[in-house]
Amino acid sequence: MSRLRGLKKIADLRSPHEWFPLARISPRKINYHIGPTNSGKTYSALEHLKKAKTGIYCSPLRLLASEIFEKLNSSGIKCSLITGEEKTIIPGATHMSCTMESINLDESYDCALIDEIQMIGDQDRGSSWTNALLGLWSPEIHLTGDKRPLRLIKNLAKITGDELQTFEYNRLSHLEVCEPVTSIKDLKEGDCIIAFSRKTCHKLKKIIERKDPGSCAIIYGNLPIETRKEQARKFNEEKSVKYLISTDAVGMGLNYNISRVIFFDIKKNDGSGIRKLRPWEVKQISGRAGRFEKNGLVTAWSLEDAKFISQSLIETQLSIERETVNRAGLFPIYSQISEYAEQLTQNSKDIVYHKVLQSFEKSAFIEKFYFFQSIDEVCYNSELLWHLHLDFEDQYVFSHSPLRLTSKYLTRSLGEMAKNLKRKGEVKLIMEFDNTWSLDHLENLHALFELYIWLSKNYEPQVFPNYNDVCYQKKIIAELIEKKLDELPYEDADEIRKAR
Repeated sequence: MSRLRGLKKIADLRSPHEWFPLARISPRKINYHIGPTNSGKTYSALEHLKKAKTGIYCSPLRLLASEIFEKLNSSGIKCSLITGEEKTIIPGATHMSCTMESINLDESYDCALIDEIQMIGDQDRGSSWTNALLGLWSPEIHLTGDKRPLRLIKNLAKITGDELQTFEYNRLSHLEVCEPVTSIKDLKEGDCIIAFSRKTCHKLKKIIERKDPGSCAIIYGNLPIETRKEQARKFNEEKSVKYLISTDAVGMGLNYNISRVIFFDIKKNDGSGIRKLRPWEVKQISGRAGRFEKNGLVTAWSLEDAKFISQSLIETQLSIERETVNRAGLFPIYSQISEYAEQLTQNSKDIVYHKVLQSFEKSAFIEKFYFFQSIDEVCYNSELLWHLHLDFEDQYVFSHSPLRLTSKYLTRSLGEMAKNLKRKGEVKLIMEFDNTWSLDHLENLHALFELYIWLSKNYEPQVFPNYNDVCYQKKIIAELIEKKLDELPYEDADEIRKAR
C-alpha cells in the first residue's frame, strides 16, 4: 500500500457509528424531548433518569452538570460528578453527572440523558454530542433540545438501527414583549439585564449600585463556577439583591427567578466578529423570564431594539426551519491522529501536531450527515508550543487544553507550563496572591489554576505536584473574587451611554 493510500485509509471517517461496537450490540430506544426554555422538557427527561437503576446525565456546561449532581443527590439518588476540572465520586453511586467531554463510553447505563442536543452542530464542540449520541451504551436514551436537529437525529437513528420517538412541549407560561426600558429608574425587582461583554456588565453594576448599593448580582463566563452559583443564589434568595446582570451565559444552566429580561444590547461578538443576535438566541435568552406557570416579560433598552426582539420571537419558527442543523460534528480520536502522524512523517521524532491535524482534515473522508469540527483553536494552541519540540502526545494534550484565546496571560502561562514539562519533567506553580490584586488578575489566576487542574488529569501525579495546593487555593481565590464583585467602585450614571 502506498503512503498516500495509507494516509487516506486512516483519515476515512465514514460510518463513525461503527467506532462504538458496544452501542451497536442491540437497538436502543431514543426519546427526543423538543421544546423551548421553561417548557418542562428537561424536567420530564430527568424524571425518566431518576427512575432508572443506573443512569448518566450529559451536560453542555460544568455549571449545569454540578446543578444536576446536587439535585439528584438531594432527591435521594446517589450521583457522582465528573468534569474536566472536578471529580467527586459518591460511594455506592448509581448515577453520574458529567460534561459532554467527560463521558465514559465504555460504561453501560440503564438510562442516559443528553442535554441541548442541537449543539451536535456546533463548530467547536459538536463532536462530543455526536460521540454521545452514537456511542452511549444504554438501551434508553433521552435527548433534550430545540427542533433544529430533528431531521438529522432521524437520519442518524436510521443508520444506527435505533428506535426514535419524539415528544413536543409548549412553554408552560406566556412570554410577552413589553415597553422598552430607557433609564435605570425603570428597573424593577426581578429584572435581568443582558449585555454581551464582561466590561459592560461591570459598568452596569457600578451604575445601578451607585444609587442602590448591593442590589445587583452579576454572571459572566470568566467567573469561577463557585462564584456564579453564589451570585445566582443571592439573586434568587436575598431580598436586597433585586437585579441580575448577565451575559448570554444565563441562557443555559442554573434556574433564576427572573420576571423580566432586558436586552441592553442586541449585538454580540461570536469570535468571528460582531453580529446581531439570531432569532433562536433571542428566544433562548428571553425564555429565562418567568418560571413554570409564571408569565415572563422581555424588552430592550431602546424602542428600536425592543422591536427587533419582538420580531425575532415572531420569526423563531421560521428561523428554526431556516437554520436547521443538518450535520453532526466529527473529530478523530487520538489513536487515529497518532497513526496518521507516523505515516505522514515516516516516524520522525519532530512531529508538529497542528501540521498533522491540518493534513488529516484535508485527507478526511466524511459522509453527508457529518462535518469535520473546527481545528482553529487547537491549531492556535499547537502553534504556540511547536518550538518546544514536545513529544507528540504532550502536544496533543496541551493543544486541546480549555484555553481562553483572548487571554494573553493564559496563553503565556500555557507556554511556561509546557516548557517546564519539556525541561524538568514536571510542572510547578508559584502561588502568590493577596487581597490587593485586581478582579481581572484574580480571574486570570483562577483560570490558570483550572487549566493546571485540567492538564494534571492527563498525567501521573508527580508531573503536576502542586495539584492539591492548587485545588485548595482555587477555592480561596473564588472567595476573593466574590468579595471583589461586592466592592466594585460606583461610577457616574452618565457612563451608561458610554457602555452602549
